[in-house]
Amino acid sequence: MDLIRKLINRPRWLPNPDKTDLRGDRALPLLCLQQPPTDSYRGFLAALDDRLAKARPDKVPHVLIDVAGAGERAKSRWQTEGSDRVPLMPLLDEIHHALAANRFGAARIRRFRHYRLAAWLSASEVRPAGERDDRAVTALLRTWYGVAEPTLFPDAEPVLAESKALRLLTAVFVAWHRPLRFLLWSTGKWGGGREPRWFMRQPFMVPLHSTSFVGFAERITKPSNEREKPEQLKRLLVHAFLEDLRLAFRPRGLRPRRWRRTAYVTVLLDGVTDANGGWELLQLINDVRNESGEIDPLLVVSTVDRNVSTASGRQAPPVHAIESEYSRWRSALPARRQRMDGKARFLVVRLPEPGGPEPTAEDEKAAGNTSAIRPRQAPVLARRSVVLAMVLVLVGGPLATGGTWLANRWAHNCLPHVSSGIAVKWTGDECVGYSDDSAMVFSTESDRLNRAQTAIFTMNREAEKQFDQNPGRPYFSVVYFAALSANSGQETAEAISEELEGIWIRQKQWNTHPSREGTLLRVIIANGGDSMRKANTVTEDFLIPLFRDDPNVLGVIGMDRTVTETEQAIWKLGGEGIPVIATTLTGPHLPGLSATYFSLAPGNDQQAMLMREFTDSKQAKLTVYRPKPDPGDTYVATLLTAIEQAFAPTAVRVVEWENTDAPIDVTCGPDQVAFYAGREDGIATLLTAVGQKCRENRPSVVGDDAVSRFVAQPSLRQVNELNAIPLSYVSMGSRTVLAGSSCGTSSTPASTPEHTLNEFCKGYTGQLAAGGTKPSVPWPAERIGVAYDAVSLYQAAVARYRSRRGNSDALPQRPIPDRAVIAMELRELRAQTGVTGPINFHERRDGGGDRLAILHISDISDVASQVQCVFRCPL
Repeated sequence: MDLIRKLINRPRWLPNPDKTDLRGDRALPLLCLQQPPTDSYRGFLAALDDRLAKARPDKVPHVLIDVAGAGERAKSRWQTEGSDRVPLMPLLDEIHHALAANRFGAARIRRFRHYRLAAWLSASEVRPAGERDDRAVTALLRTWYGVAEPTLFPDAEPVLAESKALRLLTAVFVAWHRPLRFLLWSTGKWGGGREPRWFMRQPFMVPLHSTSFVGFAERITKPSNEREKPEQLKRLLVHAFLEDLRLAFRPRGLRPRRWRRTAYVTVLLDGVTDANGGWELLQLINDVRNESGEIDPLLVVSTVDRNVSTASGRQAPPVHAIESEYSRWRSALPARRQRMDGKARFLVVRLPEPGGPEPTAEDEKAAGNTSAIRPRQAPVLARRSVVLAMVLVLVGGPLATGGTWLANRWAHNCLPHVSSGIAVKWTGDECVGYSDDSAMVFSTESDRLNRAQTAIFTMNREAEKQFDQNPGRPYFSVVYFAALSANSGQETAEAISEELEGIWIRQKQWNTHPSREGTLLRVIIANGGDSMRKANTVTEDFLIPLFRDDPNVLGVIGMDRTVTETEQAIWKLGGEGIPVIATTLTGPHLPGLSATYFSLAPGNDQQAMLMREFTDSKQAKLTVYRPKPDPGDTYVATLLTAIEQAFAPTAVRVVEWENTDAPIDVTCGPDQVAFYAGREDGIATLLTAVGQKCRENRPSVVGDDAVSRFVAQPSLRQVNELNAIPLSYVSMGSRTVLAGSSCGTSSTPASTPEHTLNEFCKGYTGQLAAGGTKPSVPWPAERIGVAYDAVSLYQAAVARYRSRRGNSDALPQRPIPDRAVIAMELRELRAQTGVTGPINFHERRDGGGDRLAILHISDISDVASQVQCVFRCPL
């Protein structure tokens, strides 16, 4: 028992302290226990089987076989399955069946594909129609391969058999490639067919005498196998059985289940004789091990009758000498194996006679170690707890850190994209970058903003389509750069949507023009992050590389607001010679940052002069109100400076507040002008304070140009505190606004008709008819007109360049010029008529003061209220 316990324990793969032993798996003997004629040891293997069943910490895969009845049990099992076949080796089949049973937990031997295929073929009958007709055996192999496990092995029914629906679904899925899979399997090519490859490489039955596995398989079947040597066929079955055990124990890659097998498979054969096939099986295992030279994980312990011939030439030694006999056997094994000794693998000892000598001291010492069989624990890295911990670290760790990374990007559609027109990255709280395709839409919270982006992307595809049909058409791209994220609480989606809609109107007019000969426009939308705080990063990481790679991207429009990051972006774009046409930036210092910078909005100095004229016309006093500004908001800072300079030498009273809880010191009276000089998120606070304190003695409240965002955002206006409160504000596109609701309903501007404005109203009517989101105000918003003009300027610059060629055939035709040429053409514009007013970049690169006006809404909470012009109205 002590030796059996040691043999069951699988050696470690690390170098063994015993230098005489090999590292890793070792050769195992066929341990035969010769019984005396009496029945005194009939229960020995049963007791050993009970000890093996109680082995811990892991179970030992083992079986106890009564050899005398094994043949009948195997035959009966095959016949129960409705098969008229009979296993060639009933005892081996019984061992296989018992080991495959699901009673060893994780130590169960799950797959016996080599043995099952060999046993199934050897029991099958194939009668070919002709000498070289292999269709019958091919059909037999197809049955095996299609079913995966024949029904005569009920312990290993395919998983798919448990669900008819799953079987049907899988059958439909694999039907198209099943013939190809079978071909690869049967030929063993391209990594397929492990079993056919093994059969053709193993030594028994000389498989190379067959030209293919199909031919070799036919030799295994009846009646062809009658022409083969029976010993060779049986050795093939034994070898296949041992190969399946080797595969179950062989460490391969990252398969910890095989590394966990620390106990060898143990087969207990009770009552082995020459007549019952037991001795034949032991002899076949001996021969297969000698001829193959491979080590397998099978320990066989058998009780044999003394009449069984051992051919050892000497009497079997007593059992108390088994330790020394095992050492002698192990030392002699290499030489005996090379001689193909028929008894090389046998270790035979004699059990004592009843009433024989008393146990020796060695026996007593060994008996103390036989109370329990405890295989060694699995290697640390293969233990389930360690593997689980490693999985948690390797998978859970990245999920805990990178999971948030992936979740945020997935939720905001900010994953890397294969399209060359999309480049985005997650910056911690928002997705920035650029996109020209509906696969990436920024700021999905606003339905109107989504629709505007999607409409532009649709027109991008139309431009590509038209250019493919007529490559001679001028085809260029512009980047619309704005703050499409709003994480700080500022609601600006409506204002950004208005600018995108203005771009789309112009883009649609060009890309769908009936002549199919005019300009084609592709618009790339770039997100500079909340309040343009990532504008500098987006410019460096995305826009500049984009402009360097694509010469047809002519420039930038938009830029959203005057903050430090926007100024840095303008400066860097100017350093690359990239034109920028700002739609609403009013910082008077911005033209000095870049020679290729242009703005449709007049600077803050022009706005300050407007307020001076307005205050003088009312003979009123001006007070500036604003929340405490962000230090990086240069728009607010330069606006106050311009106001103070415009009203000098009179000092201007400035009222600031830090939070909405403290009361605002409002100066009431009709002779007062309360000028709001801040961002759009603070005007409602001032209006509420005016309404509460002044009631009917209100000052004239005038908001700066940033208040146009507030006017465009119904969610900011429709609050109870603003009911019936009037508001005036500085408009930079009053000509568009005063076109009125008729511009959208009948394509006719309410103001003085003019060709450019008429064309715009037709496009605006088309936008409303296209079924887009309803505009937030009943008139064309000024930002729609400003963006419409901005994108039109690039087309005007391209047209001016192309017109310089005239009709001369000597000059080469180049549809799109260099960006530096575009910038120069923009600076040459003297009398360009836009829907928001005249444009003259030749005199100054920001909009002229004559584009400014003060508009008035009688009830700011009523989004249906019409706007009126109250000062410096356009003709």
